[in-house]
Amino acid sequence: MIFSDPKTARIINRLRVLNCIQQRGTISRADLSRELVINKVSISEIADMLIREGLIEEAGKVSGAVGRKPTLLRICREAAFVLAIDIGLKNTTLGIGNLMGELVRFERRPTADFSDSAEFTDYIASSAARLADRFRSPEKIRGFAVTLHADIDSAGGRLMRAADWGLEQIPLGRLLTRKLSLPTVIDQNVRSMLLAERWFGDISPDNSIFYINWGQKIGAAQLAGNTILSVNSEFGHTWTGGEAVCFCGKKGCLETLSGGWSIEKQGNEITGGSGKTVKQLYRDATENKALAEIFNRAAEAMGKAAAVAANIISPDRILIGGGLSGIDDTYYRTINEQFIRTAAPGTRSSLIITRSALGDRAGILGAAALGLDAFIYKRRELDSLSAPSVNSFDSPYQRYYERHDNGSKQGHQEP
Repeated sequence: MIFSDPKTARIINRLRVLNCIQQRGTISRADLSRELVINKVSISEIADMLIREGLIEEAGKVSGAVGRKPTLLRICREAAFVLAIDIGLKNTTLGIGNLMGELVRFERRPTADFSDSAEFTDYIASSAARLADRFRSPEKIRGFAVTLHADIDSAGGRLMRAADWGLEQIPLGRLLTRKLSLPTVIDQNVRSMLLAERWFGDISPDNSIFYINWGQKIGAAQLAGNTILSVNSEFGHTWTGGEAVCFCGKKGCLETLSGGWSIEKQGNEITGGSGKTVKQLYRDATENKALAEIFNRAAEAMGKAAAVAANIISPDRILIGGGLSGIDDTYYRTINEQFIRTAAPGTRSSLIITRSALGDRAGILGAAALGLDAFIYKRRELDSLSAPSVNSFDSPYQRYYERHDNGSKQGHQEP
């Protein structure tokens, strides 16, 4: 952005106002002015513009206020939507999210087999098209967001490598945009799940987070301030002991004990090749001690691997999301007991590993958050301007706002 151009300040301030209203639920113009440090005239003009666009609406007066009661503003939930898909090794989840990130449509189905990139692209496009066609307001869908476990060039919209399906170098964003006539954004699933935690979870902006996606495969990423790190980490291949051979060809990886694919393999060997899913095996584990021991070993290995990560990066919190994050609290006690035994003394004193509040919907909520961010709110772009959060008072671009956002002082009028 060209920071000397007053138009830039207007664009940024519009996004800041929109984001602040979305985050607060309801807020008055006066409170927006105080919180964002933008003069009241500019706030009113931006709010009026957003009302004309249909993105926000007035939501009545502040109750209990003394004197003149200010009018509250809120997001128009149904003004626009994003189409989202999260592609897992075993299951694909599709959803349509409104402007508050609520899933107004939700579907989960087994992931198809693919022989090449064309089949892979057609599967995604046809699944999305069917969901959009059944939606009551397809004309309000602003864009399409795709997440999966793969190496992704998100800026270029290119799938670099998806080892699970043997796919490489697919210009997925461009192909899907052409097939669906919708702008498309793609990203790595763990990064998007962390984005969802920031949007819909209870993460404090001051906390550094180590996030584990526990599903058929195991991925992880770190959130430090507004920066998401290490999305292509090989956390699932942390050595935790044992002789089982991993997909990567080595022995003792975390996934050989804790990955959903491994739990299914072990559980079905015990149950005589029943072909049951992880969730079915988990339900059976309440009556089958051998199955319960498989999950117990998986929890112990997860605690051990988490300790290795904590010893290196020393996060404030460790969260577990994904399909296996919903296991019983008994297993979380096992995870934490093994973590305490393995982690360095300075790390283990206060850190407790907990499940994500988003549970097994973290993947599709991550895709929805990715779409909302890309096509509506552009919150990550705001974060990239060196601010700890979009509502920060002490940042380089905040001081830019203070210099440039006073229309009367700068000789121009804000929108």
